[in-house]
Amino acid sequence: MYVMVDFNIDLLKASNHVLDDFVNLTNCFGLRNLINKPTGVAKETHTLIDHICSRAKILLTTSKKIEL
Repeated sequence: MYVMVDFNIDLLKASNHVLDDFVNLTNCFGLRNLINKPTGVAKETHTLIDHICSRAKILLTTSKKIEL
């Protein structure tokens, strides 16, 4: 099972409450975020707002937008 969502939750800067809620929600279903490094990188900012969660035992370090 994979869950890909477009939340505007930056896991690098989320408040403890928001981050705890997100982690608790995914843990309830046995999911973990497969991306753990910044995916939005600009000159002075880095964000981790791409969320791909799964029960799979793989780890992604990047995500890529695909135009359909």
